[in-house]
Amino acid sequence: MKEKKVVNGNVCILIAAVLWSFGGAFTKLIPWGPLSIACLRALIAAGVLAIYRRTFRFSLTKSNIIGSIAMFFTTLCFICANKYTTAANAIVLQYTMPIYVILFNIIFRRERPKGLDIAAVALTFVGIAVFFIDSMGAGTMLGNVLALGAGLCFAVVFFVSSDKDATPIEINYIGNLMYIFLIPFLFVDRQLVFTPASVASILFLGIVQLGIAYIFFSKGIQNTSAISASLISAVEPILNPVWAMIIIGEKPSLLSVLAGIFVVIVIAAYNIIKAKTEQNEMQKGNV
Repeated sequence: MKEKKVVNGNVCILIAAVLWSFGGAFTKLIPWGPLSIACLRALIAAGVLAIYRRTFRFSLTKSNIIGSIAMFFTTLCFICANKYTTAANAIVLQYTMPIYVILFNIIFRRERPKGLDIAAVALTFVGIAVFFIDSMGAGTMLGNVLALGAGLCFAVVFFVSSDKDATPIEINYIGNLMYIFLIPFLFVDRQLVFTPASVASILFLGIVQLGIAYIFFSKGIQNTSAISASLISAVEPILNPVWAMIIIGEKPSLLSVLAGIFVVIVIAAYNIIKAKTEQNEMQKGNV
């Protein structure tokens, strides 16, 4: 029975990662301004999460407030980044989120970094430097900065989600609901034209790529080990540029591809080694 739950949990995480990976391609399919895309995508996702939770209510604890604000800026920066840089750059640079979590633990929780932490931070920033060297004069610098901002904000979400008064699914719900404040921007977006293709794309982003994906993730993470979740989640930054190439014909530069592969490997390896170390320490403690 336990093994079946683990398998189901892994499948749920995999489905969530695959659905998330369509974000870059479908964002670029919609000719609207980034604020309009981010706003409508988030409000649709908030509706999906409300239906799943069977309530529109939420609790405003300190951690939920901080986390939801960070979630709001995570999705906003990510959508904007996809408009100003390649889908590959946007997702890989956001995928640096664990590195910021390490830094937050050092700064705010006074945790002494281990050799593994220092190595992961250093190697990841080497990869980031390559992205910015490659973007010089290519018009993608703003997009890369926004993608890094998305990773930083996402790290805040993870950082506060471990607090006792935090509710992860409510953080995501409130963060998406906050896009109500961006509704006025819809009326000044001259690119906001509702065609069958754009409506279908925004519905897919809101309902499937964000709303349903997060539901699968929240269900899967309950029965999946940290090692498995870390490894399976790496599917997102790998598939994201693949869909962008297939659906919209976007081809990132060779240097960006190599840098992206390097960063994904570093982050995935760090998560796996870290999870195994913590698991071994827990097993020793129970002996």
